[in-house]
Amino acid sequence: MLIFDQLKKSEPQVRVLSLLILLGMSILLVGLWHVQVISAKRYQANLENQSRQKIRIPALRGGIYDRNGQPLAVNQASFSINLYLEDLRPAFNPEYKRLKAVKVEESGKLTGSQMNALERLARFNVINGAAQKVSSIIQRLITLDPGKVHRHWETRRILPMPVAEKLSPIEVARFAETPFDRTGTNLDLQPRRHYPHNETAAHILGYLTVDDGSDGAMDSIFDYRMPGIKGVGQGVESYFNSRLAGEPGGKSVLINHVGYRQSEDLLQPSRPGDDVHLTIDLDVQKIAERALAKVSQHVRGAVVVMNPRNGDILALVSAPAFDPNRFPGVSHEYYNYLMQDDRQATRCRATQENFSPGSIFKIVVALACLEKGTMNPHERYKNEGYIMMGRRFADEARPGMYDFRRAFIKSSNSYFIHHGDKVGPRLVIEMGNRFFLGQHTKVPTWQDNSGQFHKVDAVAPGKWYKGDTANLCMGQGRIDMTPLQAAVMTSAVVNGGVVYWPRLHERVSPHESRQGRKGRFNPPGKIRGNLGVRTENLRIVVDAMLADVDGANGESGTGKHAAVPGVRIGGKTGTAEIKRRGVVVDKTTWFTSFAAYPGEAQPRYVVVVLVESGGSGGKTAAPVAGRIYRELLARDKPTLRVADTATSNF
Repeated sequence: MLIFDQLKKSEPQVRVLSLLILLGMSILLVGLWHVQVISAKRYQANLENQSRQKIRIPALRGGIYDRNGQPLAVNQASFSINLYLEDLRPAFNPEYKRLKAVKVEESGKLTGSQMNALERLARFNVINGAAQKVSSIIQRLITLDPGKVHRHWETRRILPMPVAEKLSPIEVARFAETPFDRTGTNLDLQPRRHYPHNETAAHILGYLTVDDGSDGAMDSIFDYRMPGIKGVGQGVESYFNSRLAGEPGGKSVLINHVGYRQSEDLLQPSRPGDDVHLTIDLDVQKIAERALAKVSQHVRGAVVVMNPRNGDILALVSAPAFDPNRFPGVSHEYYNYLMQDDRQATRCRATQENFSPGSIFKIVVALACLEKGTMNPHERYKNEGYIMMGRRFADEARPGMYDFRRAFIKSSNSYFIHHGDKVGPRLVIEMGNRFFLGQHTKVPTWQDNSGQFHKVDAVAPGKWYKGDTANLCMGQGRIDMTPLQAAVMTSAVVNGGVVYWPRLHERVSPHESRQGRKGRFNPPGKIRGNLGVRTENLRIVVDAMLADVDGANGESGTGKHAAVPGVRIGGKTGTAEIKRRGVVVDKTTWFTSFAAYPGEAQPRYVVVVLVESGGSGGKTAAPVAGRIYRELLARDKPTLRVADTATSNF
């Protein structure tokens, strides 16, 4: 009461101010009472209708690099325009009322199902209208699928719905600089997989698809997941997907009962995926691709370039190829074009397709005969132009006298069938098994076909005939191999008899932001086996391969078109016939080869070329190898050292 007594004695202005303060406090007390008592039930109901949704965020995908660190697959910033459907919701009801008025005027009273259909149509009209507004601004055709729009609304409305992806700089500028009602529309920046060399090494890398499925236990804690990407089917993207994908993060979004986002909090940041480093040399890969492409505009074939000293794959080419940048979201037209019967562009012909080896298999036949001692390389054999082995087998080499070297460089069928029959098919098959023909190479791309090769027990009465022996010695019949297997075979012959596992990846290393994570190194030169062939017999075959390119005794070999001055090149051509009902309908042409620079004790490169529907191995495939060696020499020449050629075996 002392305060009020003092107010009565003070100035009138002070009394007015005091009364105003008391009035304000009274209003606050009344408001507090209204909130806590009168509105308590309404706030409690709103609280119960709110919920937190946990959303999975995909991680940044690891990169893929060649042996020199050049990027083959990386992440690139990409702009997309997304619609946030819940932000468009206020426009749904006016559109519904408009549609309903029109429908009632046409048909009278509406049923419940008709009103539900109108609600869906009104929702789609609003969403499509926003998309078409974007379309007119960026000047790109946008077509929405009503079914996908409704599914997104019903199952993932708190997530953005993309309507225009991979925007060009011009489209981004048009969107940013054009004034319009942007309600529910947003320009978002996201990482996109980018292959800077387009079709180069496409079959090695593979391609991606949208990943919106569940990861099992990991995803059980999330209510929704932002769509990511994953490798699919084949290639390094698929084989190493678990290491490239990284670890997803998550955020918590507070939404109300009508689906509006209230707030969001980061629960856990995503962790980038690991990087994969390959043995591929990008420069060599491009050289091989260019050389093969010069055969024809629509060439179908493969090239493998390998280091025979340790099994490293330097290039792995398959034609025709595809552009992995067009995945995911590839158009039906482009995909159907790739999958045409005669193209099958997504299949890797270097490792995934089996081909009859033709005369390149004579390398195996020769080693079997030399090891057994049934073939004297200097002994002369008379080629009549054909040989009878249950039936007549023609010889494309001219009739005449042939020793081993001449028979090899002229690819005489009669000579090798004669000697193969002498040593017996069992020993020829056994020698082929030493090269692990008919077995997987375990190249990490999910594209590793084993090929087809005989088992020794296949040679049995009633199961094996003279004609089978003839086909075996010509590399035809029930024999298939991949170009990669041919490269492994040739490498073993020229390196002294060591069969290496082919190596495609050097290491998997953690992203720079995850230095605590352990990487994985794949050491070179893993030995799979040894031919167990005497050195002098390997030397005889290697010398014959050199003569096939350089010629011997004044005669040229079938591989002469692969010759390059300044490089010692050896090879073997092959032409396998494809028959249907006894009629030749196509040919597969081969050239398997090696090259050594002066002064090198062992060859530096093995190059295998395969061309479908070619003329012959010598005229179609060998020139491709020659173009490759010519470019490799030009590339390597500045770094070559002058060595003591007296120590060179080549």
